[in-house]
Amino acid sequence: MKIASRIEPVVVVGLVVLLGILTYMRNTMWQDEFTIWQDASVKSPHKVRPHNNLGNAMRDDRRMPELAIVEYKKAIALAPEEIPPRHNLVVAYLMLGRLTDAERELKEALLIEPDSHILHGNLGYVYIKQGRLKEAEREFIEALRIKPDYRMARDNLEWIRWMTGATP
Repeated sequence: MKIASRIEPVVVVGLVVLLGILTYMRNTMWQDEFTIWQDASVKSPHKVRPHNNLGNAMRDDRRMPELAIVEYKKAIALAPEEIPPRHNLVVAYLMLGRLTDAERELKEALLIEPDSHILHGNLGYVYIKQGRLKEAEREFIEALRIKPDYRMARDNLEWIRWMTGATP
C-alpha cells in the first residue's frame, strides 16, 4: 500500500508535465496564419478552405506568391466551382505580373459565375494593365450593369473615357 501511495503523486506529476508539453507544442501551431493553415492543410488535405487560406497566408504574410499559387490550384482541383480560390489565384498572378494567367483564370471564373460584378471589374483591371482599354471598358460597363453602384468599375470607366477622350 505504501508503494501505491508513492506512485500516485509521481503519476499525477508526470501527467501534468506531459499535458503541459503537449499544450505547449499545440500552441506553436497558433503562432500566425501560416502555421495554423499549414497544419490544417496537412491534417485535412482534401478540404478546400485550408489550402485556400494557406495560400492567402503565403501570399500576404510571407510574400511567397509562387507557393501560394500551388495551394490555390490544390483548392481549385478539390472544388472547381469555388470562386474564392480562383480570385485569390488571380491576385497572386497579378503580384507576379502574370497578366495572361490572371486573364485566363478570370475568364474561367466567369464561366462559373457570369453575373459577378467583381470578376468583371477585375478582368477590366487586367485589361487596363495590358493596355486593352476597349475590352476593359466593356468589362466595367458589364460590372456596372450588374451592380450600378460598383465604385471601382465606375471610377475605372471614367478614367478610360478620360484617357481616350470619349464621352459616356
